[in-house]
Amino acid sequence: MTLDYKYTVNILLFLQILDLISKMEIKEETVPGAGESNSFDVHNDEESKPPKQSGPKKPWVPKNDELSEETKFLAALMSLLVVICNKMVDAHVFCYVTSVDAALVKKLKKIIEANNKNTADCLRIVKLACQVVIAIIHLKPSCIKDFNGNHFDAVLSTALKNMSDIDNCMLFAVQDCQITKPARTLSSLVKEAQGLLQNAQDVTVLSD
Repeated sequence: MTLDYKYTVNILLFLQILDLISKMEIKEETVPGAGESNSFDVHNDEESKPPKQSGPKKPWVPKNDELSEETKFLAALMSLLVVICNKMVDAHVFCYVTSVDAALVKKLKKIIEANNKNTADCLRIVKLACQVVIAIIHLKPSCIKDFNGNHFDAVLSTALKNMSDIDNCMLFAVQDCQITKPARTLSSLVKEAQGLLQNAQDVTVLSD
């Protein structure tokens, strides 16, 4: 009885998060400096001067971009969603969650497409979205048809292509910090998600 109650609470929390995400307006994140005119000629004289000595040179570290409050909230919701899917519910209960449907898939697609820019914070959002996709597929394989119906394989490929530079930079930055358990790269997440989608397509072909 206690187990059933716990799962019920977790599913209700999951549904509340899905409801919040579904109602959010996904806006395209702007990259600082994008669209500005080239200022090379204007500052050419200043750039030709010898650089000022300002102490020891610091190692380059990728900076976080300024995210809107809505996007920060979205990141928090997706992060919690991943935890619930991976640790707080199982497939036997999750299969009855009807909110995991084409509408949710379209929302995840829109999140990825709106944030597939070469910035650190956009990378965080897209990686979280990929983790949500993977977790949901593991819990409810029947939703794969909705992902494939929305050409999710191509969506993931485009995101990885656009963000490969920042993904590699963040990987090297993590290695430099000597973190024992580095976060997964976008490349590895996309590969896993596409593998799950492709496996479903292969099964469908064999069954026809």
